[in-house]
Amino acid sequence: MQHRTLLCRWRPRQLATLAPLTLLAALASQHAAAGDYYVDCSNTTSAQTGTLNEPWNTLAQANQHYFLPGDNLWFKRSSLCRGSFKPQGAGAAGNPVRVDAYGSGALPELDGYGANSTVWLHNLAWWELRRLSITNSVQPAGAQAQGQRGVYVTLQDYGTGSHYVLQQLNIHDIAGYYDETVKNSGKYACASGGIVIEALSPVGTDPCTISNAALPANTPAGVPSSFDDVLIDGNTLNNVARQGIYSWSYWRRRAELGNAFGVWPNAGSWAGWTNVRISNNQLGNIGSDGIQVTNSSDALVEHNVLKGFHTRGKTAQYAAGMWAVNADRTVFRFNEASGGQTTMDGMAFDIDHATRDTVFEYNFSHDNQGGFLLLCNKDGEVHDGGIVRYNISYNDSYQFIKTCDGPVTNVKVYNNTVYVPSGTKQALILSAAPAKQTIALLNNIFTHGGSASEVTLGQAKSSTYLWDHNLFYNYSAIPTDAYALTTVPLLNHCNNLPALQSGNGYKLQAGSPAAGSGVSIASPGSQDYYGNPIPLSGVNRGAYQGSAQACTTS
Repeated sequence: MQHRTLLCRWRPRQLATLAPLTLLAALASQHAAAGDYYVDCSNTTSAQTGTLNEPWNTLAQANQHYFLPGDNLWFKRSSLCRGSFKPQGAGAAGNPVRVDAYGSGALPELDGYGANSTVWLHNLAWWELRRLSITNSVQPAGAQAQGQRGVYVTLQDYGTGSHYVLQQLNIHDIAGYYDETVKNSGKYACASGGIVIEALSPVGTDPCTISNAALPANTPAGVPSSFDDVLIDGNTLNNVARQGIYSWSYWRRRAELGNAFGVWPNAGSWAGWTNVRISNNQLGNIGSDGIQVTNSSDALVEHNVLKGFHTRGKTAQYAAGMWAVNADRTVFRFNEASGGQTTMDGMAFDIDHATRDTVFEYNFSHDNQGGFLLLCNKDGEVHDGGIVRYNISYNDSYQFIKTCDGPVTNVKVYNNTVYVPSGTKQALILSAAPAKQTIALLNNIFTHGGSASEVTLGQAKSSTYLWDHNLFYNYSAIPTDAYALTTVPLLNHCNNLPALQSGNGYKLQAGSPAAGSGVSIASPGSQDYYGNPIPLSGVNRGAYQGSAQACTTS
């Protein structure tokens, strides 16, 4: 790696005093001086200038530096730094500030050691972080007394911040707070978690209180703040309290949110986020929610694996695997969610309050105590247009779908395959207010491997739920469906447990009654769960649209 000589930098307050032409020259000089800076917290040399040969040896030294577009900050592998990394400065379009590892050995370890956040990017833009190990397992005096995070990205009175890349980070052992409603909350504002992205309330307020309570009369107007171009990709998060990957915004008030759900509408007017992508992350042993998306339009959540959520914390605490709230057109696809350990929610997937046109497709859900899907809303809010298609559910107990007590409209649940093994109990739909909800369920396969009495209808017979061309095998009762089938679907797992557990055993064998017997659906998506194209006619029931397959053992 080539090292460039480091030149003197201008500070922003110095630049503000310069005449325009002098200012331009100073900025050009700054850009020319962009270079590489190094941190090795094991360095014991007396000279610590931030060069390769004389690296800084504390996070405080790196925090004092003002980074400019094109700068690189390198942390030495196999080193340990304690404290909070809260840098200054900003990159520019096409020329971000990059933080990465150098040398050989294990990833450099940053340990917050009880700090608010191990890494805190506040009012910065055009920053990229890669290949760091991040922990924050020590709690300060008064256990569970504050929110703690691995990575915290915040904007406050900023406007729109652009370009945030969090990639190939190992985030582990994050302590934190679990309460949902009070200051220093585990959820909502100032949440505890592995990665938390948040647009804060205005300067002059306490963000941790104001987003969880009614607005004081003298709340400043502030500058609406939002994020654009956020990539959270290829990270590992393990043993994290409370949230895995989480987002929140003070600037969330809009018509869809109404004025019904607690104190959420007591906030700034809507400032939506754009170009958010959460992909290829591995999450395990998450204390509460796995991945949540809010305040955004057209966010994409794909190719993530979540194994174990709501693994600790309060018993009376709601948590779901992957979900969207107060957001439009979020797409969740090619994800796996398992190990939900609660029936207070506890399902793999959730289309939550104030959402439009959320899509869950090509996902694998299994072994969740709270079931497969939540559709949740309150009176006065909008929850419209959700699509749930070409997913597989195995051994999800308690309920296939749960709904809350508010309106849910124009939701379509089609071409999913559900397998409930012997010994697992599941209701098709549990609803607090079915009369307020319009849900169409088409071309799904529901099959049960045990006593028929273990699977029940719940509120599935409500007249507001449309059932059409579904297959129910080994159910003691079924909802009204003029084209229902009740014969063995002949899935190609052939009772081989590994094939059921892997998701590979849900294709159709030759002679399956589900083959070609479904109903065509407008705009059905581009493929099935296994990547096969969707035929124009002769649609199969269930998540598989290919040709007949032999039994598989894996």
